[in-house]
Formats: sequence, C-alpha cells, structure tokens
Amino acid sequence: LGGTSSEDISYSWTLDGDAIDSKSIAEGVVTTGKYVVTVKDLANGCTSTASVELTSDDSKPKAEIVASAPMVTCSTPEVNLTVKTDVDCNYLWTGIVGEDAKKQTLKVEEGGTYTVFVQSNVNGCMTTLTHTLEQHTDLPTTTIASSQDKVTCNPNTLTASGANEYVWNTGEKTESIVVTTGGTYTVTGTNEYGCENTAEIILEEDQVSPVIALTADTTHITCRKEIVTLTAE
Repeated sequence: LGGTSSEDISYSWTLDGDAIDSKSIAEGVVTTGKYVVTVKDLANGCTSTASVELTSDDSKPKAEIVASAPMVTCSTPEVNLTVKTDVDCNYLWTGIVGEDAKKQTLKVEEGGTYTVFVQSNVNGCMTTLTHTLEQHTDLPTTTIASSQDKVTCNPNTLTASGANEYVWNTGEKTESIVVTTGGTYTVTGTNEYGCENTAEIILEEDQVSPVIALTADTTHITCRKEIVTLTAE
C-alpha cells in the first residue's frame, strides 16, 4: 500500500477508523486491521474511497518428536525420531550432515539431545523441538564362580553372576550348573538392555580313586576261630 499527494489530488488514510500518516503507508505496514484510503480531487472536491482488510497468520506449526524407542540399547541399536506436524513443513536437524538433516525422520544410533527446526510451508513460521535419548549399551560384567578348584568325585557347582539371563555352553539356561567332568565351561550373560558378555573357566579333573586292598586272616568264622582280623591297605 502506498500513496502520494500532488497539487490536484490528496490522500488520507485510516486504520480501523483512526487516521494514520501517509508516510508510514509508503514505508510498508506491519499492523493488521482495516485500511481505508480516501482520495480527493482538489480541483472539483470529489472523493473516492477504497479499503483492504489485513489479517495475520503467525502461528507456529504444532509439532512433536515421536521416538520409535525410549532409548538406544543393544537390543534396539537404532531409534527413529519422527517429527509429527499439523501442516506441511520443512525440517532441519542440527549437527546432522547431508540430506539426512532435512528428513522428517532421523535415524540415530547414539543417545543424546537432538534438535530440529520445523518451518511451516503455509506461513513460513518456525518452531524448535528437542528430544533426549538415553543410551544403555554397556556390557554386563559376567563372571563364573566355582565351588571347587577342580572337578572331583564331589559335586562341583558353577555359578554365574553379573547379568539377568544366562546360557551355558552345556545348553543349560540357569544361573548355576553342576559339572562332573573337567574342561572348559563358558556362560553368556545378557542384561536387561540386551547386551551380552561371555565368561570362561577351565577346570582340571581329579577323580582318581585310591588303590585299596582288603585282607582277612581267615574267611571262615568257626567255633575255634570266632574273631577274624580284617586289614585294609
């Protein structure tokens, strides 16, 4: 909108019924409302009016980041961060290189705080969103404890610790197992985030039975030999 004055014509402006300076009109307007211009022919006194209603739409897009998982773990190593909006928008993720920075869905493999600028294609207004992801990818400290230093004729119990679930190379899936032979035993422990770690123990075997001989001074108990002497050696 703009207006000029000459010797024959004058312009007067109002905004919502209040008079405003023509100079401010020439410089451009930023205020909403009804603008009315009255043009007067100074030669004959005749006037004409014209009006225009200016409205504004400076509403930011309604947007949120929806994560496919609450955190990055060993069982969910990749999380999708998707921007949901109420209007068509452009996107710019900060700190992301290449075309991925402009995508509506960002695939991430690390925890941290992610920021995206969301600009409406309807009115150009922008909003900023952030989302923080936790990361739990530390391996469990799986260990094995043995009830004996060697596998003997006495039962030997191996007990795993440091994780939530266990799988032994014997196929058993319990915290403790009983072994009767020497060898290498391994157990894979899995924690609540799906992270795995394996422990190993090597056991020697000592199951040699002692040599023993039993003798008797006679094998018959009689009236003459009522007591038999047994000797073990």
